[in-house]
Amino acid sequence: MKSEMTTIIKDYKFETIIGMLDFERVAKQEVQMNLEICSTSFIDYVLIIDFVKNFYNERQFQSVEESL
Repeated sequence: MKSEMTTIIKDYKFETIIGMLDFERVAKQEVQMNLEICSTSFIDYVLIIDFVKNFYNERQFQSVEESL
């Protein structure tokens, strides 16, 4: 039986385009999030951070609720 590991990323801040209004979509805004990931194998913290930042930058969500 493999033991489960939890990786916790707390108060991660990055800038991305997010918002519905035209003026909100011009300049990047700061987003802050907490993540908790459970796995039975090793999780590379840097890969997770890069994935989250790239995902948000590619999608350019219109709202925080949509991004969740």
